[in-house]
Amino acid sequence: MMFVAAMDEKPPLYVYKPKPMGPETALTLGDGALSVIRGATAFDVAYRDIVAVWLSYYPRGGFYAGFRTKIYARNGKTITLDDTTFTSFFAQERQALAYRAFVLDLIGRAKAHNSRVQIMGGRGFWVQSATILFGALFGVSLPVIALITIGKGHWGAGALFLAFAVGFALWTWGFVRRNRLRNLRDGVPDDLLPSVDDD
Repeated sequence: MMFVAAMDEKPPLYVYKPKPMGPETALTLGDGALSVIRGATAFDVAYRDIVAVWLSYYPRGGFYAGFRTKIYARNGKTITLDDTTFTSFFAQERQALAYRAFVLDLIGRAKAHNSRVQIMGGRGFWVQSATILFGALFGVSLPVIALITIGKGHWGAGALFLAFAVGFALWTWGFVRRNRLRNLRDGVPDDLLPSVDDD
């Protein structure tokens, strides 16, 4: 069974399965509220009660890129949606264009009903700091291993370690840069949404 988004329907519907063994989640943008159905649980969140929408760059599974949006409601509920969906226990599928359209539509409705809603991007200071620290430690250890390997005469393996170190450093830098904390009230940048060419 395919869990795909139906953005050509009225009202807009986004369906995805966030966990391989869990129920699917269906989000619908109604006239005055976001409707959520997750398995046997169903509830509505009025747009005026959405206090924050938080976007981040969040690769998952075997995908090089990925995105996540968290919706925070006044009653304490948090709704999380990704641009990926599980289609089987192991397989995931991206639905980038539908995710992009749904998130932008949601933000527009939330802003129209609540002038004080926060539209934020990136990740918090401590999470970013931990990512930078881990990236630095791992990024430094790889060249050291490469030099030791080369010193023992294994030039091919050493070159592979160095190439991986460069690739890892570039990916980590891009991850941290995309997830820098920022206010998106005036618009959502392309680096926190899937490209229109991703599908």
